[in-house]
Amino acid sequence: MAGDTFRDDDALHSRDFAQPGFAPHGEFSLRHEDGLLIWDLHGPFNAEAMQRFRPLRRAAFARWPLADRWLAALVHWHGSALMAPEAFATYRDGLQAFLRTHGRMLAVAWVAGPEVEGLDFVRRDFEQLYRSEGVDFRLFGQVDAATDWLRAQLRALAATSDAAQAPAPSLSRSMSMNCQKSVQNNWRR
Repeated sequence: MAGDTFRDDDALHSRDFAQPGFAPHGEFSLRHEDGLLIWDLHGPFNAEAMQRFRPLRRAAFARWPLADRWLAALVHWHGSALMAPEAFATYRDGLQAFLRTHGRMLAVAWVAGPEVEGLDFVRRDFEQLYRSEGVDFRLFGQVDAATDWLRAQLRALAATSDAAQAPAPSLSRSMSMNCQKSVQNNWRR
């Protein structure tokens, strides 16, 4: 997996979004590629690092054409996935706010090898969070497999005429989640 790390001059980096207070532990970057949000995360993380997700997401929407389209995210973990409970709460609150205002998040794929510390420990909390928000979630060992799965999810959604006209979750979150679940259930058959 060493060669699977993404590098891009157009990437947004957490270190560019300074916040007052304690120094962040953990770093991440984000790039956009054809509807995929591609995150590289290097942990472990504290709440101060997670506070940088919100401004980074806002910058992503300002930089790339993300509004009013369904998104999928590839999250590539490095080092450690461990985070303090306050860090997870900060991430959770930020994700929920994002989904209320911008949120057309269809699926999240994590990529991590067995060397990533604490992955099984944090996975349960994240998986429950994504499920509660109607976001499909999978864990992969290779970037290519995760990318293929995410692109298949987006293609399946695009092929569904109802999904193409589904309102943004900020207008009707429950309607959008029902559409997502219908597409996901059909795709699994």
